[in-house]
Amino acid sequence: LMAHSEAELDADAWAPVAVKEHMRHVLKVKRNELEDRVRALLCGEECSLRGTVEVLDYFFRKLSSGSARSRRLGLKCLSSVLTNTGSQRALLATTPMNVDTPVPKDEDAFDVELLLEESLAKHSPGDGIGIASLPIGECLLSSSLKENFGWLLVDLPRLKYFETGVLPCVISSLRAACLSESDPAVLRAIICFLAEHTPKEDVAAVAKDLADLVVTRPSVYDQVLGISSCAMTRIEPGDAETCSVGLMALLKVFCRALRLASKEKERLEAWEKDATQLIQFPTGEMVAIHVFVVQAIIGLLSKAPAEVNSLHQAVLDLWFPASGALPTAYLLRSHEEALLFSGPLRTKMIQSKNQRLVDAALHCSSAAQLIQDLCLFGVPLSNSSKIVLALGKALEQDSQVLSSPETDIAYVCRIVRVLQRRGMKGGERILQHKQLKQYDIKHRASVTSLGLKTVA
Repeated sequence: LMAHSEAELDADAWAPVAVKEHMRHVLKVKRNELEDRVRALLCGEECSLRGTVEVLDYFFRKLSSGSARSRRLGLKCLSSVLTNTGSQRALLATTPMNVDTPVPKDEDAFDVELLLEESLAKHSPGDGIGIASLPIGECLLSSSLKENFGWLLVDLPRLKYFETGVLPCVISSLRAACLSESDPAVLRAIICFLAEHTPKEDVAAVAKDLADLVVTRPSVYDQVLGISSCAMTRIEPGDAETCSVGLMALLKVFCRALRLASKEKERLEAWEKDATQLIQFPTGEMVAIHVFVVQAIIGLLSKAPAEVNSLHQAVLDLWFPASGALPTAYLLRSHEEALLFSGPLRTKMIQSKNQRLVDAALHCSSAAQLIQDLCLFGVPLSNSSKIVLALGKALEQDSQVLSSPETDIAYVCRIVRVLQRRGMKGGERILQHKQLKQYDIKHRASVTSLGLKTVA
């Protein structure tokens, strides 16, 4: 109400300056009275469970509005009301949530116990880190997050009825806010809150929602992680710490879901059966995971820097251990082996700077896939060198792909020569192939006629 009144007052060009100043003073007094009233309902003597839940539910619903102006007003009101409420008498300090609490075993266990025992017997502990060993701890908040969103990450959890009544409605509102919000800073703060305070019974649903958003809204979440998908967009160096916190918060949510699924040995109810796969890790552990969660985890690993912290390194060792062993996916209904690295996901792995992911994407790739990989944009030269090396070996075993009408041999020759001019190592083994050599000779002749330097 106060924000709307001030906006209307500023828009009135005909009102005298003295009248505007008087109205601003009146609005400020009324706003302070309104803030004091709301704070009294949240942490004063009139504080009650019902009143606290109703007030916060009203404001948090604004964050999922389709109007950007309404969302900004909701954030402004929540920040004004909750900031520094930790010094009030009625606030209770909350204890950190213990995400490692053992999950009671259900009598109706998932039908993979026998398969799990057999797989554990065939694998050694040196194949990689186990799910139970993932170092899930409290999120470390950056100074920027504490300064701009301390009301959400610090002050809100200290409310008297936070654990008993406030948390469920806040979790529901923030999950809905992730669908409509596009500000990277706000999304980063929401993800950090969800990673730290989501109850065990909501972990699977929150992980599925965040994974769905990471997969379907990559441009927005690239900004959340501090990754620019456009050459004209630059991330400020000072935001590196904050962006790293967003990455770790996402990984923490997914790791909590993995740990919960591994303990229960069954498909979580929040994950649809048709969209869930059985993933057998190199350690022998087998869990039922939603497809979007798998794609989101591998996508985050492909975009993250080489080394971030212990959690990132642990997740990398779980999915892509240094030994080179890879996880295997099975269909939930028939237990038939399924494709783990789909087309778009495999492309992200090829474009990654992490060599473990690149080697995993090139593992057992056909010649046709490698030719497509060679023509991708945004692939580092070191990865292109690995592609041409693998392609040379693949063509020795299956050269029929070059006779396919879908393969443009002349274009492949040009791509290899252009990459060599840019600094790629290798490629001569491919160009010496009998079906490519004649096109390469023509290409070198055309380049020489233009006065350009050819690659020896």
